[in-house]
Amino acid sequence: MDICYLDIGNSRAKYQIKNQRYTQNISDFKLKKLLDLSDEIWVASVNNDFYIESNPKLKIITTNLNYKNLSNQYDLPLDLGVDRWLNLISAYEMYSGQNTVIIDAGTAITIDLLNNKNIFSSGVIMPGLKTIRSSISKFETDVCDLMPTSLESSTSKAWLSGTSHMIISSINSYIEMLKNRVKINNIIITGGDSLQIAKFIDQTTLVDINLTLKGIKYYADYMR
Repeated sequence: MDICYLDIGNSRAKYQIKNQRYTQNISDFKLKKLLDLSDEIWVASVNNDFYIESNPKLKIITTNLNYKNLSNQYDLPLDLGVDRWLNLISAYEMYSGQNTVIIDAGTAITIDLLNNKNIFSSGVIMPGLKTIRSSISKFETDVCDLMPTSLESSTSKAWLSGTSHMIISSINSYIEMLKNRVKINNIIITGGDSLQIAKFIDQTTLVDINLTLKGIKYYADYMR
């Protein structure tokens, strides 16, 4: 049986089939092609604009209250984004019983803590780099590179520096806050901007751009 694991984000679609992983811009992604190639597709989507047709091959994943010994204790547990839930599942499988921070840096940036009792109860959400850079039309730019923060002598560079500082300082500040509460054993960073953001984080991090996709496979294997 050919099983596909599919993560549909706001900017990109990632999928794994026949032990190979692929990434496509969401504008180029065609679900029908995967349906033709697969006997079963386990799919998680946070993209409300992407139409998912009804098909018996599709297994739609939603957020749950529990996965094995992992407990979702968000105030409104089912309101937790499925991508965050799947990232927590991956963190649980990788580091069960350890305090693990999960940073997902994409269209939005989320920072979540899975504690050493395998309980998730809180996190933060803020705009991602691309979202911030396009938030004010006067300064809008397609440049998505982070840069060392400094005072600049041109408006365009000042915008790049200021927005870089917002992202970097916010993430480092939240990590420091969590460190003051518990001993952090692991910091995982995923998402489209993870590789460049990891360079500016003050702590040792594990970059795993396929964390959500791995969570889909863990979940599918458990549910089958």
